[in-house]
Amino acid sequence: MVLGVGRAIGEAMAVMMVSGNVANMPKIFGSVRFLTTAVASEMSYSSGLQRQALFSIALVLFIFIMAINLVLNLVIKREKK
Repeated sequence: MVLGVGRAIGEAMAVMMVSGNVANMPKIFGSVRFLTTAVASEMSYSSGLQRQALFSIALVLFIFIMAINLVLNLVIKREKK
């Protein structure tokens, strides 16, 4: 379950293809741009402040995934007791 949640959050290429790879405000049934998509698609040509912003996005995603892993590990340990 932990690996599944981590993979669902970090699956950048699948999200990029499904969402249409367009930066728009989210609408129902419209194109959106997820954080993982932004990092994956813009890192190759970014520099300066844009590159720093992309690294910040990646750090936020890393912290989010670590928090999910921590919570799921605590739930699993409680169930074993």
